[in-house]
Amino acid sequence: MTTKKLLELRKEISARRPRFLPQDTQKRTEVGCDSWRKPKGMHSKMRDGLWGRPACVNVGYRGPAEVRGMHSSGLMPVIAYNTDQLEKADAKTQGIIIGHVGGKNKIKILTACKQKGLTILNVKNADEMIKTLTNNVSARKDAKKNKAQAKAAKQKEQPKKEEEPQKTKEQERKEMEKILTQKE
Repeated sequence: MTTKKLLELRKEISARRPRFLPQDTQKRTEVGCDSWRKPKGMHSKMRDGLWGRPACVNVGYRGPAEVRGMHSSGLMPVIAYNTDQLEKADAKTQGIIIGHVGGKNKIKILTACKQKGLTILNVKNADEMIKTLTNNVSARKDAKKNKAQAKAAKQKEQPKKEEEPQKTKEQERKEMEKILTQKE
């Protein structure tokens, strides 16, 4: 079968696949419904696979092995955190997913992908994204620059306090004695 047909078959299988829930999630709220846990009880009806009980995970629900892990576009996803990882990527068989990186790094990755003709799977419009990211980065830079200028102007306005020379412990002790003798 071709990759396109296998992807369609995987989509059909996924639509028929039940939602796998841990045992007794409908009875007890403390048992979370988020993740599957195998029923291990000796008298468990779910483990025995009795009719009318929730389905257990098994091999029969799997999709085709040839397209397992593939993106719905037919490309194998590759996570990129920097531009060096893009050099290994193949434009025909692999698609790029930009990892959790900052704005500047994301701009570099997007421009490199555009130049090499790589498909970006987690960005709809690369040009629009580059434009918004450059605006955000420049706005932050301007805000930081303005804040530094305001801080410098504020420091110029304040008169400098004359620093008193450091007193030794002996001088401090003498001053304390003077204060104490004056009160008596």
